[in-house]
Amino acid sequence: MGRKEDRIREDLKTLFDENLQKLLMTPPLFFIFALTVLPLVFMICMAFTNYSIIDNHLVLFDWVGLDNFKTPFDSSSVLGSTFWSVLISIPIAILFLCLQRFYVDGLSGAVKG
Repeated sequence: MGRKEDRIREDLKTLFDENLQKLLMTPPLFFIFALTVLPLVFMICMAFTNYSIIDNHLVLFDWVGLDNFKTPFDSSSVLGSTFWSVLISIPIAILFLCLQRFYVDGLSGAVKG
């Protein structure tokens, strides 16, 4: 029994001396895993499910697969029509912003050089 206790003491001693980097990197790695990786995996899994209420209780894991990703492209739904209108209006707004820059530069007589 004394041999295992000595080994634990040696491990702890090397943890504070020779392996200090491992001791100092443990809390950040734990928090990165707990606050970034686990929620990311949970959200990816949740993207393929449907949360709905049936008879006043929540159905948590109703697997729908890629149906959630087809909805934004369906122009007959409210979400789909909003998606397509935003998809069209953003490039038009960017085009007008770029053209406005050249128009204002032309009015102010700025010389490019």
